[in-house]
Amino acid sequence: MIAIIGGGITGLTLAYFLKRKGHKVTVIEKDAQLGGNASWTKLGEFDVGIFYHVVTNRDACLLNLIKELGIEDKLLAINTKMGFFQKGKLYPISTPKEFLSFPPLSWGERFRLGMLILQSKAIRDWRKLDEITAAEWLTRTSGEGNYKKIWQPIMNAKFGPASNEVVATDMWFRINRLSALRNRNTGSSVYSMRGGLKVFFDALEKRLILDGVKILKNSKIEKIETDKNRVSGILLNNRERLVCDKIISTIALADFHNLLPEDCGEYANALSRIRYLDNISLILRLKERFSPYYQLNIAEAGFPFTGIIGADALYPPEDFGKGYVLYISKYLLKGDSFLNIDKESLLDYYIPYLKKICPGFDKKLVLDISLTRKTNVEPLHSLNYAKLIPSFESPVQNLYLMCTAQIYPEPTVLNASVEYAGRLVGQFF
Repeated sequence: MIAIIGGGITGLTLAYFLKRKGHKVTVIEKDAQLGGNASWTKLGEFDVGIFYHVVTNRDACLLNLIKELGIEDKLLAINTKMGFFQKGKLYPISTPKEFLSFPPLSWGERFRLGMLILQSKAIRDWRKLDEITAAEWLTRTSGEGNYKKIWQPIMNAKFGPASNEVVATDMWFRINRLSALRNRNTGSSVYSMRGGLKVFFDALEKRLILDGVKILKNSKIEKIETDKNRVSGILLNNRERLVCDKIISTIALADFHNLLPEDCGEYANALSRIRYLDNISLILRLKERFSPYYQLNIAEAGFPFTGIIGADALYPPEDFGKGYVLYISKYLLKGDSFLNIDKESLLDYYIPYLKKICPGFDKKLVLDISLTRKTNVEPLHSLNYAKLIPSFESPVQNLYLMCTAQIYPEPTVLNASVEYAGRLVGQFF
């Protein structure tokens, strides 16, 4: 039997691929519901994702899985306009023309911005970019003006206080991904799933159960058991012992680290060099749309949040009591006390800043509030990150690792999790 630790998209996709190859599989999830960082929560009476996710027409692995599950008809073509808030004004940057004609830029800066995009497309070997920070690369390639007016706010929106540490490969990949999406002329390039990702995970769970995969929820692992440096079983918190031949861990490295046998000290120390970002996201259902943009980057110093997602593109108001869903996201370094604030206090703290963006905003417009706090949300791709990436195999025989820390240089989007799960199964099973 193969035991998979973690019931997020990686764990469930691994189970799906392994079962197709005839293996007996058990998935162990510590929480009451599946999904991991793509799970969902209640916003009033409605289900919404704890974080915001989209599917693009470049996500071939994820789209194929959606098709195999028979839920392709649930995909909705959406318009994901992007904007900037800078010096009290909102600017659109949804198309290449808007991006390159961004009013705060001089003509020289616009030219250098265009050259950066062309140069990014021409780069085929990303390894040199692994040796330089994104800030240094973007400043050197597109100029200090472009960096301060465009790239720094975008990086702050994604990486928060760690933006100066992010390696150049990360932004290079994102620039090329965004450019490819915006240049598509046939059909929609971005989709949401009607009913949210809960629909996807419900369909995947149902298929796995029908195929004979055992899924244990609310099951915390106390220990990975070994015999002569070989996997022998898993001890659960209820003292139940699962006998297994192989184990694949899909959880964050910090949690996997705690399950390793004592004689894996050197390996555990190597894993600990990879750091993660935490996240706190305030989710609101509003009576009115906050802004015309799906993603609004904040380019103003002193703002306490790093990005605003107008998720009514993902969650149509007609399906949400005519309410408009809004995410206010903030990435945090480990140990930040901001992660402990309650939802009402956080909203009150944010309101003066929200009014600067949308002067008509008022707390009376808020219909429902939810708050997501998550640790170890995303690995921090720092300098020479490629040297830190652990292999699929661990020092313990038949103990494998497949987690977001191994996804590189691409961002840890849902499609990458499906793709890398397929790689592991194809290589070792």
